[in-house]
Parts: sequence; C-alpha cells; structure tokens
Amino acid sequence: MTGCRTGEICALAWGNVDLQKGTIHLKETKTGSERHIQLSKQAIDFLKSLRDSSTHYFFTSRRTSKPITQYFLNKDSHRLRELNRMIDIPPWTPHDLRRTVLA
Repeated sequence: MTGCRTGEICALAWGNVDLQKGTIHLKETKTGSERHIQLSKQAIDFLKSLRDSSTHYFFTSRRTSKPITQYFLNKDSHRLRELNRMIDIPPWTPHDLRRTVLA
C-alpha cells in the first residue's frame, strides 16, 4: 500500500508514523536520503488495526523482539508456498508488491 521497499517497512518503528497526518518518515533508506511517504486512507486504516502499544516496530519477531527481516519474509513466503497455503498465483516475492504499487 505504500510502495516502500520491504527492508524499509521491516525496520519501521511506530515512532516514525503519524497516523493523524497520514505519513511515514523513513529515516534510513537504500538511497541514503530520508523521506516522508503519504499514506492512503486504506493504509492508515490497516496500520490502525495493527497498532500494538507493546511493540516498538511494525512487524516484530516474537523470538527476538526486533523487527523482522527481509530474509524472514522471503523464507516464510517460500514456506507457505510449499505448504500450499499461499494464494494460487505464480511464484512471487515480497518485492513484487513494490513493483505492483509503482506500476
């Protein structure tokens, strides 16, 4: 929903999100330039449904309490595909979602 890189979203802390203004502040990016991302109403509603005051990051590992990694996303999507629990579409990666948003 944001068009952000998966690594940017994986490392995103709730302190960098302003749901009132509808923005995400990315301090560390692949290009080295920080930027603000405007959120759609759907993205804001989704983030509100995720909000957990006990966690610092959006997507926290239960095991480490740190943000999940891109490696975890790729590995888990592969595991779900092998278990036949992935939607029935040709193989895809989390980065393909970014390509879809930016297309």
